[in-house]
Amino acid sequence: MRGVSVRWTILLPSVFLFWIVSGFDKNGISVIVANAGFLRDLQLLHQPVLVGFLASGFTLTYGLFAFLSGWAVDRWGARRCALAGVALWGVAMILGGLSYSYGQMLASRLLLGAAESILWPVSNKLVLDWFPFRERGRAQAGLAIGPPIGPAIGVPIILAILVSWGWRASFFVVGVLSWVVVLPLFWFLVRDDPQKHPWVGAQERELLRQARAERQRQAELVQSATTREMFRNWRYWLTVVGNAANNSVVFGLGFWIPTFLRARHLSVAAMGGWTSFAWAMAAAFIVVIGLFIDWSHRPALLGAIDCLLALVFLLVAANTSNVGLVGPMMGLAFGCAGGQNMVEISLVGRYSNSVGTGRAFGVGWGIGGTVAAVFPAFMGFLYGQAHGSFVPPLIAVMSCYGLSAVLLAILSVGERRVAQVAVAVPAPSLVTERPS
Repeated sequence: MRGVSVRWTILLPSVFLFWIVSGFDKNGISVIVANAGFLRDLQLLHQPVLVGFLASGFTLTYGLFAFLSGWAVDRWGARRCALAGVALWGVAMILGGLSYSYGQMLASRLLLGAAESILWPVSNKLVLDWFPFRERGRAQAGLAIGPPIGPAIGVPIILAILVSWGWRASFFVVGVLSWVVVLPLFWFLVRDDPQKHPWVGAQERELLRQARAERQRQAELVQSATTREMFRNWRYWLTVVGNAANNSVVFGLGFWIPTFLRARHLSVAAMGGWTSFAWAMAAAFIVVIGLFIDWSHRPALLGAIDCLLALVFLLVAANTSNVGLVGPMMGLAFGCAGGQNMVEISLVGRYSNSVGTGRAFGVGWGIGGTVAAVFPAFMGFLYGQAHGSFVPPLIAVMSCYGLSAVLLAILSVGERRVAQVAVAVPAPSLVTERPS
């Protein structure tokens, strides 16, 4: 295997599958809560706030434990943390399928959120340590499409399992899938340090050694040479706030899309199809934004434009009387959240350094997840108060996009200079490696 570009052919696909399976775990619940049998079994009929708390509870522990997960990744390494997290989230899914009360189901979602809090710190630590600056936008895009691709693939699969064998089977199947797919990948194919991977050849080893030195120079450009200075950088904190707003959209709107589509009188099949389309659009926006980031080195400006597009799509989805437009417009609006996620990843990576990467993403995604935890339940509350109208919840989503647009517009003012200096740093010799 020596001579193969391990970072592209082995590491990135492994992390990609890590995200796909996690998307089955955490996002399949959005389809399940639209099932009347599930709601009857757990006594949740006409209880939108309690239903929303199934997502809010997950998001709360997802955010709170991200603080610890970021520290753990820096302390024990991404690989060990990933193995522990995957083992635990498989347990959480099995417990969800065994639940016979709302309290038991909520507890399983809390456990799942804690276990999956390792996702972003692990993934971004690996990408930032394995890819040089000029490849990082593409690598992070390849990583970031995993979260939406997971639900895009998983929603129809979970819906088919639910219809054929019931909602409990969907939990069991996904839990076992985590153990038999993701655990072996990280055990056999992933290493924290590129220099210690047995399949990394001499050329790639030297490239990645130079890339690490390059990254430290870039960190100094944004006054983040140490972890303390990184956390004193106001640009980092604006990014954290923007990430909290975008997390609210991802977890809130992503959870309620199936119910929204059913409320607009779409069939079960159409609901599943357009929900899958929404997640596919999130993946598509990630790829497009990632490519434009590598081309322009202006993630904040691109993010502000992305948010403005989302507001247009949501306005059409909320106000159109054409049922045929509801699914596409909602899908495109949610797709913009995927693009926004790519922007946030790029910005946090820009303002962090090799020593504090895990902590930078742990704190950022911890705050984002904790703030976003209230959003699914809040949307459920607005939905209930409006007697089945989704206009108030969609206004709340628009507010999040509007806040992100303002913050990113501020960040875009100073990013041109950083981009110009960063691309002027001599590149390491980018060797195109072929299988020997």
